[in-house]
Amino acid sequence: MRSITDKIDAQRPGKKFTWEELAKHNTRDDAYVAVRGNVYDITNFIKNHPGGEDILLFAAGRDVTQAFETYHELGKPDIILKKYFIGTLVSNELPIFPEQSEFHRTLKKRVEEYFRKNEIDPKNSPSIWLRYVIIYGMLLGSYYAQFYLPYVVERTWLQIIFAIVMGFSCAQIGLNQLHDASHFSVTNDPFVWELLGASHDFFNGCS
Repeated sequence: MRSITDKIDAQRPGKKFTWEELAKHNTRDDAYVAVRGNVYDITNFIKNHPGGEDILLFAAGRDVTQAFETYHELGKPDIILKKYFIGTLVSNELPIFPEQSEFHRTLKKRVEEYFRKNEIDPKNSPSIWLRYVIIYGMLLGSYYAQFYLPYVVERTWLQIIFAIVMGFSCAQIGLNQLHDASHFSVTNDPFVWELLGASHDFFNGCS
């Protein structure tokens, strides 16, 4: 089964783009992307993207086939993309991977139907938030203990232990909150992704 993006026109109309030409359109005011050899001008769609602006700005000027097929349900996004079709990609900077097999499509559809039927949001599991609370709690608790608890401050060996806990907690923010937010795998709210990413910047001194 082929997607609508592959059926736009047998003649494959529009301008022909090399990957170098595509790469020039990589700003908020001039954003093109390619999916399965088709090029789209998504400049006017960026603010309306349900998944937020950041991922589209990151993707602008690139072949985003893998990301597009990973993060979207089957069918629906293809219809939206069709409106922004402007041409075709005639060369590629990166390897071109085979199209999704029928097995892959069937499996993905069944997984989507399972979560929908059982009213489960895989991006908003209580266990995710419990893990985050534990990590933040360990970080703040160990920091407080090292500097504000006299019993700990007066004992170097305890400070060392809490310093290790604090360092471990900081690393976990990068491996959990930041990682999940970077993959848009926790909630469907771009603001939450930015907030979790900002917590990594704040606690770990990143920018």
